[in-house]
This record gives sequence, C-alpha cells and structure tokens, in this order.
Amino acid sequence: DYMEELTGPIVFAIISTQIVHEMVHQIVGLKDKFKVGAPTIIPSLQLGTQGCITPINSPPPSFNSLFDFAISGPLVGMFISLVLMYYGLEQ
Repeated sequence: DYMEELTGPIVFAIISTQIVHEMVHQIVGLKDKFKVGAPTIIPSLQLGTQGCITPINSPPPSFNSLFDFAISGPLVGMFISLVLMYYGLEQ
C-alpha cells in the first residue's frame, strides 16, 4: 500500500528524533549529577506526539549545567533532522 510507504519514514523520523532528544536531556542530567524525571508526552491531534516535558527534580549545580541541559536536546534534534533531510533528498 502506497500510504504505508509514504507515512512510515515520516513517522519513524518524528518518533526517533523525539526519543533521541529526550535521551540527550537524560544523559546531560547524569553527566552533571542532577536528578531528571521521566519525560511526559504532550499529545498533539496532528502528529500523535508533539513534544515532551522533562522535569528537573533537583537543582543543577550551575547555570552552565542548566544551559547544557536546555540546549542539548534541540541541538541534537536539529542535527538528526538535517541528517534525515539529507537522506530523504538523496532518495
């Protein structure tokens, strides 16, 4: 079925980007030794999952650590999006 062939890669790209984005937040929390809770999925009617909220359960040790936590997910998400876009354009 052509619909599965068209939607499968898009759904995979959205979900994998979101999972890696949230994993990077968790990794930065472990690296800087502050407690980060499990991500809470915020549903969207258009895509199924639009985003997550990752709670910080203990204060980060410094503002640099908080900045690293905040910027790491979007940077990795942007990188993955560019890689997937390049891959899609090469198909």
